[in-house]
Amino acid sequence: MANDYAMATKARALYSKHLSPQNYAAMLDLDTVGEVASYLKGQTRYLSVLEGVNEEAIHREFLEQRIRSIAMSEFSLLMRYVQKDKHHFYQFYLKELEMNHLIFVLRAIEAGSTHHYGQFLNELNHLMVFDVDALMVCTTYQDVLKVVADTEYRKVLGVLSSDDVDLSQVEDLLQAHYNQTMLTLIKSEESDDELLNIFIMQLELENIALIYRMKKYFDVSPQDMHARRMGPTLHISEKKIKEWVETADSDTILSDLESSYYGQFGPFDDVNHIEHYFDTIRYKTLKRLMRFSTNTDVTLFAYMSLVTLEIKNVIDVVEGVRYKIAPQEIEKLLIY
Repeated sequence: MANDYAMATKARALYSKHLSPQNYAAMLDLDTVGEVASYLKGQTRYLSVLEGVNEEAIHREFLEQRIRSIAMSEFSLLMRYVQKDKHHFYQFYLKELEMNHLIFVLRAIEAGSTHHYGQFLNELNHLMVFDVDALMVCTTYQDVLKVVADTEYRKVLGVLSSDDVDLSQVEDLLQAHYNQTMLTLIKSEESDDELLNIFIMQLELENIALIYRMKKYFDVSPQDMHARRMGPTLHISEKKIKEWVETADSDTILSDLESSYYGQFGPFDDVNHIEHYFDTIRYKTLKRLMRFSTNTDVTLFAYMSLVTLEIKNVIDVVEGVRYKIAPQEIEKLLIY
């Protein structure tokens, strides 16, 4: 356990400053990306990552980068309250950053585009297993392999040595490594049941969404679907998952969900993307944990997950305003 309740208290204080429905409503009334940036800078805690930015001339991509950086900024702040020599669970977020930036750089190399790390990432560099600065100047897959040569990622990324690299396969390998690392970290803690359940639920929802998408939009064999699954189940039995993979159609999956544990969050229909429903489930579950859990590891995990969901909301607003999407349509995408 994080062993420092000051961190949990600080996380709850930060959460009290998250964007409210009124904040989202105000942003949806704005006409330009610059106006959204100005609102975030002047009316919300995003001032911490937008201070000094000229919102009248800001580029959308740069704004989104700054918005995303609040997660790293607040994680760095929370780490000041954590006695790192007494626990290792804080690594869950660092492992997520490592995975995401490896994927980012590999995709940039594939596309032949320039890449750089976001604001605040360098502050966390000393906590990572590879040098972010060295990773960001890589221009070939072989360069990446050299950067991770002495780390746990060398074996995971061994496929980069192939003449024909499938980055989708690489992403799956990195995700599987992250999931296994998380399970190991959680099980090393003294009180792991609550944390283990929330993480397994997250894996379960990701697996259900994957199966649903493959059933609805792609002609994927049951064998390939089973191969793509990651992690154990929690609220849905293995028997039911097997039935969905081998015989059910997408409509049956939605119907079965409504009669499962997840039905309390429904009803599920074909109007919204299934990820929207599952993000709502995660949001409600994490919000409850933020309020009531006494496990500081759970509080840390819940807070960082809620930050990620809020960032997604803000990016959806920015993109919606940019493309002149009707406010009521943007609102359907938001989770709060």
